[in-house]
Amino acid sequence: MSVAAHSGIPSPVTGEERARSERDLLLRAAFRLVGRAHDGPVSVQQILDTAELSTRAFYRHFRSKDELIITMCRSAADRMVVEMTAVIERSPSTAAALRALIRDQLAVVYDPKRARQTSVLASPEARAAAGFDQAKEDAAAVRRQLVAGVIARGHEEGVFPYAENAVEAARAVNGVVMAVIEARIAGHDVPTWEDATEHTADLFLRAFGAS
Repeated sequence: MSVAAHSGIPSPVTGEERARSERDLLLRAAFRLVGRAHDGPVSVQQILDTAELSTRAFYRHFRSKDELIITMCRSAADRMVVEMTAVIERSPSTAAALRALIRDQLAVVYDPKRARQTSVLASPEARAAAGFDQAKEDAAAVRRQLVAGVIARGHEEGVFPYAENAVEAARAVNGVVMAVIEARIAGHDVPTWEDATEHTADLFLRAFGAS
């Protein structure tokens, strides 16, 4: 045991911990500012002022504001994959897992906290970042892979006898999910979260031959 720990004195903050803290502060500040009402796109300086960090701190982590925005996208995507994986593990059956995955993906525009984050990442300012489209497609591919894994398992179990091509089936499921998400982002009339989940899940459970 170190002298500091033995004496009750907090251990000094390591360089790695300081770097992680700076990065988190920058990401949180960007989520507060990007895509909000401004005279124009938010500047790096505005992000730094909100995070209460120096220019040097910014460039220790990001080469540009575009890179910061792409990191925001990837961080949100990583959190979603963790949540979707947990949803699969918690589900008592394959059919329940598919229904839960549909509900969890729809949460990005129905759950208030996640919807605020989605509105930032769907803003014209975020979408204009170099590399945004690729980051969005990379995230979508991982989500499809998780859904395809559940569908493939269901086919092997005989639960989804008609879902012979799990990859294409997952593409169809997520295509419908994304249509609802994009409609809600655009402000169109859409079903409630529960209704959207049930309608989509029931459509594909029937299509896949679930009894």
